[in-house]
Amino acid sequence: MKKLEILGKIMVPILLAVLIVLMIVNKKEQREQQQVLEEQANYITSVKRTITQKEEEIQELKEKRELELNTKVSIALCIDQMEPELYSEIKPLFDDYGLKGVFVIQNGLLPDSENTITKEQYNELLEDGWEVAIGNWDDLSLDREEDRQVWEERLDELMEQMKIQGLSIPKSYYFERNTYVTECEEILKERGFQIICHFGEAGSFYGLDWNEEWNPIGVYPISQFNLELEEMMEDLEKHAAAIVFSTRYIGTLEDTSLDCSISSYRTILDTIQELQDNERVEVLTLSELYEARLQTYMDANEEDDSYIKKLRQDEKELQELQEEWDTIFKNRNIVESREEETKDTTIKEKESKTKEKTTTEETTRREENKEEDTKEEKSTSTEKLNANFSAER
Repeated sequence: MKKLEILGKIMVPILLAVLIVLMIVNKKEQREQQQVLEEQANYITSVKRTITQKEEEIQELKEKRELELNTKVSIALCIDQMEPELYSEIKPLFDDYGLKGVFVIQNGLLPDSENTITKEQYNELLEDGWEVAIGNWDDLSLDREEDRQVWEERLDELMEQMKIQGLSIPKSYYFERNTYVTECEEILKERGFQIICHFGEAGSFYGLDWNEEWNPIGVYPISQFNLELEEMMEDLEKHAAAIVFSTRYIGTLEDTSLDCSISSYRTILDTIQELQDNERVEVLTLSELYEARLQTYMDANEEDDSYIKKLRQDEKELQELQEEWDTIFKNRNIVESREEETKDTTIKEKESKTKEKTTTEETTRREENKEEDTKEEKSTSTEKLNANFSAER
């Protein structure tokens, strides 16, 4: 007995010490587990934040690129003839607005021909910033091969005459409505023409496809019956269009045979000036338009490589981050699933042990009750025997 008391006195402190050590170790493990969980949470938050930032960078890059390509609407103002009124009435009108226009040599009639401006006026217009384009011959139908051959011969003769007279040869050709045919393209390209003006027959009406060799640009006819430019600006701005506003006859009288009266055309120029002031359009000659648009699209093409490279790199990094994000949650789901399974197993084990304990207790109770019944039966039997024995005596 004394040995047990001594052993108890020794073991109690040891057990307490072990219990304390286990508690300390358990708290340390809990702290470490909490630290791991916090680090995981911070990492998850960091990955999610990086994904969001990368998505924003890609969107900003695309928006910036869209702005870089968002060129103003470019307008060339064309008077598709060079009759004397071009110099006497139309040039002063343009001067009032600080604008330069384009005029057209029609039917091969050079300056000093009948009903045209003089050579001196011609040169003065060009020196002042105006430009000239070559136009058609009214007696030819270019969809007929024989007429195209005549047209080609006349074009060569005209260019030779301009060279002889010391007149600069234009790089722009002006097709009247329904006169353009594709067979003319190679002929004009071979002779150094870079811009053709057409009424929608030569491809893009808005002059969107620019290159060093060939650039079709649409013509929109202006008359005193369609002065509301604002109505078409939405469509022009949507396409960042380059377009020619063309008028043939401008006069001082309100004559319905005129394309536009001076007063009506002045209304158009007022509208254009307002659009310029609001930086919605730029008014250029055809060569200026060609140079500006070509440079814009060349710059855009050069920047395309770096833009696409940057965009692809960002999208690749975003994909990697999203895969990492998916992996994190996949592993997290696996851990949670295992924890759930462990939890379920623990619960089942507890339930099993509880059931087993209950069964054992029930069995013990039954055995105890049985023993008590047996004792009672023995006691009853003994009492009966004693009673019988006493009666016999």
